[in-house]
Amino acid sequence: MAQEMMFDILLYLINNGKTSATKLASYFCVCKKTIYRNIDKLSVCGVPVYSIYGRNGGVDLLSTFKLDKCYLSTDERISLYSFVEEFPIPSYDRKMLKQKLIPEMQEDKNLLPPIIIDNSLWQSKKEIIHIPDNLLKHLLSKETIDIKYKNKTRTVSPYATILKSNNYYLAGFCHTKNDIRLFKIDRIDSLEKSSEPFVISNITRDGLIDKINSSFKEIEITIETSEKIDKILEEYNVKLCKTQGNKNILTIVARETSDLVFSLLKYEDRIKILSPKSLKDSIVNICKKVQNNYS
Repeated sequence: MAQEMMFDILLYLINNGKTSATKLASYFCVCKKTIYRNIDKLSVCGVPVYSIYGRNGGVDLLSTFKLDKCYLSTDERISLYSFVEEFPIPSYDRKMLKQKLIPEMQEDKNLLPPIIIDNSLWQSKKEIIHIPDNLLKHLLSKETIDIKYKNKTRTVSPYATILKSNNYYLAGFCHTKNDIRLFKIDRIDSLEKSSEPFVISNITRDGLIDKINSSFKEIEITIETSEKIDKILEEYNVKLCKTQGNKNILTIVARETSDLVFSLLKYEDRIKILSPKSLKDSIVNICKKVQNNYS
């Protein structure tokens, strides 16, 4: 705990600059004596921290002091370790990274990380499709690739991989469509380096996600349910709600994706689609086909 306090004070000074012992004591919920004691310990460890008394005084670091930004605390390393196993990096790099994060966990297989990510399915040991190492190499090297996708060849400048709804996607500039497109990775049959030049983009993370989401048309769906609103439809944006007798009439906004019908069917008889008619008809037709299989 003492070492954590020292490091927390050091980070506070790096991020905020000169401050008073009173502010530090209030921020960390300790007394000023504890602050001064930790400042003395930092100084003994070679950190150029100093205190100046008086009206314009305070606690500060020498302007020339720099902290190695690659430093990670033990808690931070343990937290990261849990995610490395499923992190979309080449398998050989993943092994090396785990050894760097927590060497003792590599030596003792009985040690459990605090967070375990199990990507296997409930009904089998099959896991979510991972990102192929060769795809990541081309992506990191900014190399255009030719992919076999849905029996068609596409030339793509890969920008990023995205994990969404338990599926990995490749986002990149499609030379065929002359626009940024999304490709489901488990539908890529093959890929190889292309001779086409890489198309550079300055799009940001948020900009890429917004562009992908906006590529799907948003529709309003009116639903009837007798259940509490907070127990259903958590994944959708509820735009309007009203009550008719013991029924709740909801208007939700959803993206018209290929799996919209199936995501609504999982609510079974707890909801009833009132509109749009096209969506209602699609659900009725699927239900009829299922019923015919058992009749």
